[in-house]
Amino acid sequence: PFQEIWAGLHSRFGDLGCSGTAFRVGQAMFKYGLQDFGHISGSSGVEFRLSPTRTKLWLSLQMVEEIIETFPGHEVELFDEGDHFSIQIFGRSTDCLYGARLAMDQIMRGMTQAALDWASGGKYYQVAQKCADDEKSCTLKIDSSPI
Repeated sequence: PFQEIWAGLHSRFGDLGCSGTAFRVGQAMFKYGLQDFGHISGSSGVEFRLSPTRTKLWLSLQMVEEIIETFPGHEVELFDEGDHFSIQIFGRSTDCLYGARLAMDQIMRGMTQAALDWASGGKYYQVAQKCADDEKSCTLKIDSSPI
C-alpha cells in the first residue's frame, strides 16, 4: 500500500510535490512519536534538557537511528566526525517504485531535520542527502553547527 500511495502522489504532484509531502510526513512522524514515546527514551528528563547542545543533537540523532531501523530491511550507522554527523542508511529497497524510494529518503531526512530542530531549540542545521538510485544506501550529512 505504501508504494501505491506514493506512486499516486508522484503521478499527481510530480517529484517536488512528492518530496515535499514526504519530508513533511517525516517531520510529523518525529514530532508525534516524541509526544507519545518521549518519556520512554528519557528525552523529557531534566538531564536531557540541561545537557549541552551537541550532546542533545547526538542523542536525538540516536533516536532517529532507532526509528529508521524499525523500517523493514533498513540498517543504520551513526557517526560523529567532529565538524559534522553522518547517518548511513543501508537496505534501501531497489525493487520498489522510484517515487516510493524517493519518498522514504525524504521521510528519513524530514525526521532528521525535525530531531535537530527539537534538540537545538529551533536552530536550523544543514542536512545534505546523498542517495544513488541504483544503490541500496543513503547518507545524510549533518553540519554540527547551525546556519
